[in-house]
Amino acid sequence: MNFLRFILIAFLGWILWRFTQRWYQNFLISKQEKKPNSTTKKLGPMVRCNHCGLFFPESEAIKNGEVYYCCEEHQSCFGNGTK
Repeated sequence: MNFLRFILIAFLGWILWRFTQRWYQNFLISKQEKKPNSTTKKLGPMVRCNHCGLFFPESEAIKNGEVYYCCEEHQSCFGNGTK
């Protein structure tokens, strides 16, 4: 009877060891996936559309004086830069 108890405890210990080993490997893999990608594009400074309030990269903006717009339609609504 003691031998069966020993086998059962050893088997449960082995299962616990395998479970923690796989969990740790998955933890390391997920941690590596969270590292920032070096090919990520830098967008630069963000500006706000004077019409709709949308924030977008300055490189994609339509500038009218000191005011930015996200598209030509919004610029035509407030072409002089005032609301």
